[in-house]
Amino acid sequence: MLRTKGSNLFDALFEIGQIYKYDVFVVDLTESFKERLLKRGAIATNEFDKLQIVETTNLLEPQK
Repeated sequence: MLRTKGSNLFDALFEIGQIYKYDVFVVDLTESFKERLLKRGAIATNEFDKLQIVETTNLLEPQK
């Protein structure tokens, strides 16, 4: 079920991607955003400035 309350854009896109069995990637990242997503569990790919968002990526909780 698609969550709306408290969800952000990446979370919504990931959930829609799961429904249609798509992989979700974030591209053209700034270095600081790339580092934040890696700390949240995004997966690095072999391509420059491209991370994969997976089920274990923390998209909602702020980092401490």
